[in-house]
Amino acid sequence: MKDNDHIIADEHILRQLGPHKLKILRRKGHQLDAAIEAKENELEKLTMNGHSSDHRIEVTINAQHRVLDVKIHDIEKNDPILGEDIMQAINDAIFKIELVKETALDTVEYEWTMATIKEIEH
Repeated sequence: MKDNDHIIADEHILRQLGPHKLKILRRKGHQLDAAIEAKENELEKLTMNGHSSDHRIEVTINAQHRVLDVKIHDIEKNDPILGEDIMQAINDAIFKIELVKETALDTVEYEWTMATIKEIEH
């Protein structure tokens, strides 16, 4: 059996689960899809600040990794390290935003898994 994501389910295992548990899994699967989509829509509005290692540069990016703002603190305009500092700040912000997104989606999946297990056990 293949689903839309091309994951192959073992037919023997599906038969062992029985129709009631499969119905629960199917319903809960749709709930998971809806919850993930809602969380992704929420995360699209996320912004995050990143800093260079010395905190002289601060950038703000959105969830699509677009730089919204750059703040430069205590740097002379001809500072040769400025470009590297900006890259550090951008990379820091991207890392933070991706970590928040990944954690949020993992939490949705974990909560779904726990709720599904509880419902199947009852």
